[in-house]
Amino acid sequence: MMLTLAIVSVIAMNKSPLLKSDTGTYLLVMQCNEEQIVEVGAQGTVVLQSGVYLYAGSAFGPGGIAARVRRHARTDHAQHWHIDYIRPHCTLQGAWVSYADTKLECTWARALLDTNSTSVPKKGLGSSDCGCWAHFMRWEAEGKVSYRTVRQQIEAVLQEACPDATPVWVETSQTT
Repeated sequence: MMLTLAIVSVIAMNKSPLLKSDTGTYLLVMQCNEEQIVEVGAQGTVVLQSGVYLYAGSAFGPGGIAARVRRHARTDHAQHWHIDYIRPHCTLQGAWVSYADTKLECTWARALLDTNSTSVPKKGLGSSDCGCWAHFMRWEAEGKVSYRTVRQQIEAVLQEACPDATPVWVETSQTT
């Protein structure tokens, strides 16, 4: 089966034909502009350094990917998941999505954590319902690199983790 991955700009999320109500897996890409200390429910205090953060999740309930990613795009809702405590402190840049029939969140998280490009602010963040080290991580680009380069590096990791996937990058101007 051929999987399709896409990155959808927050601005375009309500208009994007790639953000469907089908079930699947997503990877939020967020930017934290300064060091912040965040209380994350039972996890306690988490220190967020400035940088790019990733959160792998799945949406196999009502509304699928569209409902879940749009929920994460907002910050005016009850705090249910670990990411709900963190999201107000980071700017959501977009989300890689896959409409595969199987949950890929653990595969993506492990693949990203297996690189030398990630660090985990606190063990167990985002992964309280599985055995993964974490589903929330910081992307540690070496040296000064462009955001486009970071997206390409993340895309390469996801594509290697799921070789049948065809990543697609969607710019805001392509979805309006």
